[in-house]
Amino acid sequence: MVDEPDAAQIDRLREAYAQLRNVVDRQAAELEVARRDNQALRAKVDELYEVSELTARLGRNAKNPSVPPSSEGLGKKPATRASAAGGGGNRAARATPLVPTWDAAAANRPRDGRDDGRARSCRTRCSTPHPGRSG
Repeated sequence: MVDEPDAAQIDRLREAYAQLRNVVDRQAAELEVARRDNQALRAKVDELYEVSELTARLGRNAKNPSVPPSSEGLGKKPATRASAAGGGGNRAARATPLVPTWDAAAANRPRDGRDDGRARSCRTRCSTPHPGRSG
């Protein structure tokens, strides 16, 4: 059997309910303010986005890379020789070989460092037998 709540318990429950109802009402009011603020901020973002697009359009002209070269028309500056050939810049840097050169004289020098100016073959400088080679 369930006991009937006494008057003191009912008063405590009514007080707790009233407190909870106040919390819920305050949160509902705060939520409504946040929704209005959110809507106003979204409108401002849309406005700023439109302004930035218009500003970008004003900044574009035939000299900007955002426009394809075919739309530049006759006002285009003629290409220089270097830029037409895809070159230009530091010619000394391009003259440097990309791979090291092979020094034939150094390759034929004896391992003990002697160099009498004559090129030697492996046969005269090395005693290691090489498979597939005669001599």
